[in-house]
Amino acid sequence: MTAALAALGLGCLPPANIKGPIEPALTPAPTTKIDPGQCRALVTERGARGPLTHELRWDGARLISSATHRGLMVGSADQLFALRVERVSFDPVGLYGEAGAALTCEQDVISTRRFPDGVDRPLIEATPACTGEFEGQKVALESTLSLQTAIGPLLSWRARTEGYDPARIGVLTYRTLDLRSSEPARPEQWLLAPSQSMTRDEPEHGACTRRDAPRTLADTRGFAIAWHPDDGTRLRIGYRCCTWERNHGMCEFEDPLPQPDPELAAMLPDADLLLHSPFGCGSIGLDGGIRTREGVAIGEHEVAPADLLGVVFLPSDHPFELAWLDD
Repeated sequence: MTAALAALGLGCLPPANIKGPIEPALTPAPTTKIDPGQCRALVTERGARGPLTHELRWDGARLISSATHRGLMVGSADQLFALRVERVSFDPVGLYGEAGAALTCEQDVISTRRFPDGVDRPLIEATPACTGEFEGQKVALESTLSLQTAIGPLLSWRARTEGYDPARIGVLTYRTLDLRSSEPARPEQWLLAPSQSMTRDEPEHGACTRRDAPRTLADTRGFAIAWHPDDGTRLRIGYRCCTWERNHGMCEFEDPLPQPDPELAAMLPDADLLLHSPFGCGSIGLDGGIRTREGVAIGEHEVAPADLLGVVFLPSDHPFELAWLDD
């Protein structure tokens, strides 16, 4: 049964070659009424009473509007996803058979919906957390699933399972998923160098007395990127360690994020801890500042780095409305 639970942890075409004369345009190009200097962003957070999405609009002089709605909207302007995080009841019979009917089990589930016309579907399911007795033995298994960051289409989370089933269990993992394909993001695909802890002879964590951390990015089972108020982002990796008695076989390390690939680098904060809009209209700072394209601070958002999930920049005329989160 212990093994069964552990397994649950979870394109541009070349330019046309025109050989004939080019006809002049007969009508002028349409003009837009949208101010190209106007900026729009969705700042999402893990709120104390549930996740929240804050919609901000500003121009070159002032913060125009700010609105908040319950729910999470992540991704990018061309691929938006709503996330729902909930803890639900789980039928223990599917895991333990009829003998487990007396157990009480719950499970953290993250569901996603692609907008504007997607359907709800489970995205991540944690190991069930169960309490009670199984064949006369105590079962006390705790399980948590917590979101770390949403950087563009990359969604990172931490999963931890610990307790008795009835044998001792300890599993700690970090994972990142590419929402566009629903496939796991491998660290060697997104990072161009190993992290600091992979090159040290010994980890700096007292509970891990013998070197057991992965040596290369390809050796890791997964990774997560977390926001950091001073470094901008950090890399987190979990692994099994030798000292079972002291840490139940669970270890992790957090390093400065090593060199990211160009796609990821474009979505990360710069040296001033600013996340820049790909539309060139302004930036959002991890310090809470809202800035114009010239870098002038014109307001603040209320999300601290510790609570921040992600920032999605939108064109000012994007059809998104916060009411989408009610669907």
